[in-house]
Formats: sequence, C-alpha cells, structure tokens
Amino acid sequence: MTDPDALTALAVRLGTIMDNFTSGAKGGGHDFALRSAMVLAIIGAYPEKKGRAAMTKDLYDILPSSCLSTIRSRFTRCMNLLQEKGYIIIRKSTTDARGHEFVITPAGSKALDEIAPQ
Repeated sequence: MTDPDALTALAVRLGTIMDNFTSGAKGGGHDFALRSAMVLAIIGAYPEKKGRAAMTKDLYDILPSSCLSTIRSRFTRCMNLLQEKGYIIIRKSTTDARGHEFVITPAGSKALDEIAPQ
C-alpha cells in the first residue's frame, strides 16, 4: 500500500480500534480479539474492486510491531475464524503460489464500521 491517504486512513482506523479495545468499548457487540479487529481493518484497506486483495506479506508489513509476535503466532487461527464468521474470503494467491489473498466481505465491512467507524 503506497497511497498516503489510504495509509493515513488505515492508521487512524487502527488507532480507533486500539482506543476502543483499551477502553473496553469494542463497539457493535462483536466478539473480536484485538488482533482480529486489526487484521480485518488491514484487509479492509485493500478493496478488491480496485484490483488488489491483501496478501499475507501485506499484513506482516503493516501490522504494528507491538502486535506482530502475537498475531504471527496465531495468524492461521485468526484468519480461519474471520472466514468462519463470514468476514473475509481466503483464496490462493493468483501471483504467488506460496501465499494467499484475503478479501473483506460485506459482512466484514459492516462489522469493521461498527467497531471503528471511519
């Protein structure tokens, strides 16, 4: 992600998520772990309609270093839970046979807006 406006919007949204989780106001009544909410926000910053889905590397590049070790250790579980809840779609990468692409669903966008409105 290289668009400065998109990066700023993502940083603001991640800050809102951190504030909501540390204050206890997770928003929307969703049962999210902090890492799941942050991952969902990052995936949501890659709208598929612009021809770009989030890749595994994108998530690792953007995640705050303070959360990285926790998220990496449970990455697969986190992604599978988000998919089971219908918030994301996981598919094999079309450009890297070793990776996956992650696309936010309408339900995921709605949940994210309830957790951290833009």
